[in-house]
Amino acid sequence: MPRSDDKTANPAPLPVLSIDATAEPMAVLPIPKSGRPRFCRVCGAMWETDWVDCLACTNRLAQTPTAPLSIEPEWRSMKSALWLYFSLLTVCALGIGMGRAFGGVQLELWETAGITAITLIWCFASAKSVLPPLQRVAGPGWFALAVGLSLVTYAIAMGVIHGLNSMSHTPDPSMSEPFLKAGYTWAAVVLFVAVQPALIEELAFRGVIFSALTKALSGTETILVSALMFMILHLSPMRFPHTLALGLGAGFLRWRTKSIYPCVLMHFSHNFLCVVGEWMAH
Repeated sequence: MPRSDDKTANPAPLPVLSIDATAEPMAVLPIPKSGRPRFCRVCGAMWETDWVDCLACTNRLAQTPTAPLSIEPEWRSMKSALWLYFSLLTVCALGIGMGRAFGGVQLELWETAGITAITLIWCFASAKSVLPPLQRVAGPGWFALAVGLSLVTYAIAMGVIHGLNSMSHTPDPSMSEPFLKAGYTWAAVVLFVAVQPALIEELAFRGVIFSALTKALSGTETILVSALMFMILHLSPMRFPHTLALGLGAGFLRWRTKSIYPCVLMHFSHNFLCVVGEWMAH
């Protein structure tokens, strides 16, 4: 057996080197006088005497494909939500302008159909952001709160409208009168005034738009911005106070429950109370 001080004894084994595929080539010290081979500390390749950097690492990095640049998903979602909003705003503006020029409930029905079609198309295109609030159901307490908030927004609407009308001596605006004059029943009025806006507008605002805003804004900012957008969409200064309050309440419910159903109930309850008030005064 060789002695421990025998110079011809086998050298100690080299440590196992880990390979980092993302590391830059490293230079190593030149081969010592003992003639023992050296290896790259990154890839483990045997170091040639004429290398300054590891040629194996350099070749590997040169062959690594560069990931293509892509648009961030948050920006795509935000842009899609803005397109939806301005599409709805355009339809509403055209409906109001043509309504003043031509009048008639048929034009209002075409406007409703356009808003419904645009919103449903966007919901299908943005299913990933719309499905989560549709799949989540809030507790019964939140639905009770939604009805309570609708009473508050209805009180605001009646207070503002009656206050302005008493100052200007103009009659209260009626949402049901055009439908009744055209021969529609009160059931149809509830469908067009309460059910359709509650479902479609909430899908648009507390579905597509709200989900997109949360990716760029805080919770409070999202509630406020979506409420302002909802208020402006109605293009009626007389309705701005209660539509803003309605948007804030629905946004709060959407943020706290992560569900769209309390928002739909609040919106429906508010509009249904308006229809009931007009029915009682009819």
